[in-house]
Amino acid sequence: MQDIDEPPPADTGRAPLVGLGGLLLLPILHLVVNALVLLFDAIGAFVQSSEAAATARAVGPVIWSPVAHYAFVFAFFALVAAAYAVFCLVQLLRKKKAVPSLMVIFYVLMMGVLCIRYMEVKRIAELTGSPKDLGDEFTFTVRMLIASAIWIPYFLVSQRVKNTFVR
Repeated sequence: MQDIDEPPPADTGRAPLVGLGGLLLLPILHLVVNALVLLFDAIGAFVQSSEAAATARAVGPVIWSPVAHYAFVFAFFALVAAAYAVFCLVQLLRKKKAVPSLMVIFYVLMMGVLCIRYMEVKRIAELTGSPKDLGDEFTFTVRMLIASAIWIPYFLVSQRVKNTFVR
């Protein structure tokens, strides 16, 4: 058998992809903004939960009003998601190998938080008869689904992500 030498790869005139440049700056910005927004949302939800629980106790023997329940559940999940966003940001900046998987989990977690938020707001709107908030919540949920549909495949198949985190 003959050894056939492969020709050298053709020069495409493009520099190799290296570092955190390009589109990876957008997920960094997304993590920072989401962590801050979730933190402020969680604080607001804990305040709302406390006020609603105090109002419910003043009115009668009700332990948890629907508003207090929603606010507490959302605040808990928002704090977990904010802490996870900070964790992902630190791992991304350290260029850890697990970042693509962590980011996929982050986007799935964000979809879950927004779906929980939408279901709870819908439940409260049905109980109170005020469906005005549902449009905004639905819009936020759809936006996150679109963002996830873009970023999850990017982190799974992007050459820049592979060069930065996998190699």
